[in-house]
Amino acid sequence: MCVPDKKEWLDVVHRDIAKAARVAARGGTIEWVEPPFYLRPSADQAINILSAIREAGALATNDCETDSPTPHTARLRCVGVGADVGGREIVVVVPFRHMDMTEWWESAAEQDRVACALRDVLDNNPLAMQFGSYDSTMYLKTGLLSWRGKGWIDTTLLSRNSFDNDLPKDLGFLMRRHFEAPMHKADVDHKSMDNVDDDKLLLYNAHDVVGTKRLVSVLWQRVLDSGGTRAWKTDCLMAPILRDMGELGLVVDERKRSEFSR
Repeated sequence: MCVPDKKEWLDVVHRDIAKAARVAARGGTIEWVEPPFYLRPSADQAINILSAIREAGALATNDCETDSPTPHTARLRCVGVGADVGGREIVVVVPFRHMDMTEWWESAAEQDRVACALRDVLDNNPLAMQFGSYDSTMYLKTGLLSWRGKGWIDTTLLSRNSFDNDLPKDLGFLMRRHFEAPMHKADVDHKSMDNVDDDKLLLYNAHDVVGTKRLVSVLWQRVLDSGGTRAWKTDCLMAPILRDMGELGLVVDERKRSEFSR
């Protein structure tokens, strides 16, 4: 990853100072309110929420947690989905395995019902993700996504095609850069969590979903302001192809890509 020089960091420093001043003026209160999270839904509750998202045709922001940063060997623990439905922000986390990797649902039939409702959303609704190549690989591997060509809005690509191209693109940085969001990603490896319990995992996933969801419109405006819409659209079309190329060992040379984009 390209390390930003001092010039790229100036705006970040200025924003952080201004943000700190605003928070201090409010007595330490931050402007970040989260919706109620459905973290341990029953099968019927999960299906009803997912069905409402599906029927609304809403942009479904999603994120998965697994037991490994390598999707080919990883096992799925949970999938979080967030959307705006009927003027209300909804975030549900659908569990599949406990932290000790035992099955969450009491029966295979119950799990299949929930998985079917989740697949209906992932297959048919527009999707938004952070580092979606990993998540979509997991969904394809587990049968939660049917079409390898299904695209998605990726907050990483949005950031890359704006003036913020040389800045970090991890979710924690993006959330704190653009919002007064509390830190929730400390001491957590990308796409895997150890030494935490089920409740912490599910809550962590919900935080990721709501953060990614709220970043989409903010980062899209950054792309518009930067004049990067054509490059972003090209990257979106290429994302599923590059994901599959990576699985075959054909890795993009980011240095050459940067040279060609100038």
